[in-house]
Amino acid sequence: MRNSSILLALTGARIESGYTVPGHLQSHIALFNSEPLVYTNPHLWVVYFLIMLSLGIACIVLIGRRRRDRCQEKPNWSIPTLDSKKNEVVDEEEAFLRLKRLNDRLLGEIKSLDSQFTSGKIPEERYQDLREQKKEMLVRVKIRLKDLTDG
Repeated sequence: MRNSSILLALTGARIESGYTVPGHLQSHIALFNSEPLVYTNPHLWVVYFLIMLSLGIACIVLIGRRRRDRCQEKPNWSIPTLDSKKNEVVDEEEAFLRLKRLNDRLLGEIKSLDSQFTSGKIPEERYQDLREQKKEMLVRVKIRLKDLTDG
């Protein structure tokens, strides 16, 4: 009788009133005897919860690594040129628009870098290096924009 009752409990079948399961409180048994949960195995809920918790932790770790890697990667910017044989830009208006977008992007990146530094997300040495690189690139872009508008 006892083994068949445990088998019924493990398969999710309805447990008779007054039945006790070793190691479980009577309130837990009553909860899983209630209508929405009566056909489920309570131990599967624990497994499901642990799987979901593990997936959540894995997502947090991966997002943290992606942010760390993004902060550490070296920028690889190219400025459109008018006289370069490899990247010759025929239309000056297109070159101006590309440079203007690059100018706006660099200003946004510098602003973002400043806010990351003030919030303590990146170390000062890394901040100074990245900010200096972005400022140098911004100066080159502004000079190129001035050449386009004057010429």
